[in-house]
Amino acid sequence: MKKPVCFFAVLFCLCLIFTGCGTETDPRADNVCRLRIARSTEEDSDTEMLAVSGRSVQAFELAQKDAGAFLCDTWNYEVIDGKERFLWNTGEEYPSELDFYGQCITVTPLYFLHNPVCNADGTAAGQQLIEEADTLNLLVPQQYRSREAEITAIYQEYMYFNNIEVSDIYAERLGLERDPRRADDFKINIIYMPQGQSYFTYKPDIASKTDHAITDCIVIVLYPENTHPVQFASAMTRGLYIPAGPGEELLAEQTVRHAFKEAGAEDSLGSFTAVRDIFKEYRQDQLLSYIIYIIAVVLAALVLFLAAVFVKRRLKKKPSALRHKNDLP
Repeated sequence: MKKPVCFFAVLFCLCLIFTGCGTETDPRADNVCRLRIARSTEEDSDTEMLAVSGRSVQAFELAQKDAGAFLCDTWNYEVIDGKERFLWNTGEEYPSELDFYGQCITVTPLYFLHNPVCNADGTAAGQQLIEEADTLNLLVPQQYRSREAEITAIYQEYMYFNNIEVSDIYAERLGLERDPRRADDFKINIIYMPQGQSYFTYKPDIASKTDHAITDCIVIVLYPENTHPVQFASAMTRGLYIPAGPGEELLAEQTVRHAFKEAGAEDSLGSFTAVRDIFKEYRQDQLLSYIIYIIAVVLAALVLFLAAVFVKRRLKKKPSALRHKNDLP
């Protein structure tokens, strides 16, 4: 009996040790903080929605200038019921690998200061961006080069929806002037990236099996003037980041809060948290769930073992009882 008990005790201790491995924070998360932004509610009037969104975009531009703020929106890769969101969203209209609701993320240019990438020719991607209201910059895996016409058409539709259709919704409701541009009025600046290029997500629950980096996706590089304020403000709620290393968080937060206050958007501000702390909390939650799972497995194994011992002992006792019964006169 002692040996099996010792075995389970050793197994339990080893499991605890191994689940504690790999809890270090990714170094790419060490010098960035996340600023959470409150969403506008459906109860807001259309006029208020436009005003709040406009102030949020102005605040972002000030925070970008004063504190180096950038977006990294990986909404398509969030896991829902065990599957990444893009697996639920795509397949009806555009192929998943090209769809803007598919294997695609959205960033702003300053993202590349912290995650520099070069195109297939070795030139820094940031040097090839075009800042124009009617031009969308895309980083595209070079294996899709033969599909350039298809990509261009898809992302002209993306620009049309995020600028014209959204604008027309508010124009119709509020009696505003409609935007006359068409889908083919938008230009798509495609920058081809080498196969295997990855992009860090700053979110511990995304791409956890690949060091929280997404490989061979399309990257939309967004400027505030590229899209309707309502759409840009929505992207801000999904991933707004501020550079700040250990000991610099307080100054960075003060700078950003001042920018939002200057733009009249301070009511939308939420928590300001170091990304490394978000990673640590996530790892701790994971570790706790692993420990609970292991305890359940070990206890189940122990119960099964004890049940087997009990049954074995009962079977041994029965023949002995029969012999004694047969000895009676």
